[in-house]
Amino acid sequence: MPITGLSFHKIMATESGSERLCRRCRHFAVTWIPARPYACRAFGFKGRVLPCVTVFENSGVTCQLFTPRTRKDGPKPDAKASLL
Repeated sequence: MPITGLSFHKIMATESGSERLCRRCRHFAVTWIPARPYACRAFGFKGRVLPCVTVFENSGVTCQLFTPRTRKDGPKPDAKASLL
């Protein structure tokens, strides 16, 4: 039986994995394919639902390849000085 979005988030919260959502992972990607808009670069698949939901439905555990995104800082101070 597929897990609905609401029950999935309840399970994720109880397993203290609420931060393990695809949109915060560096492997998450959005595709141009309307039938399969979400992708996971780490697992190498595309799907209709978020990859973390697919992984949980198939394995019963939260995604083990989750890697938080790092914020890209702006240009270095030296680069800004050279623009002036």
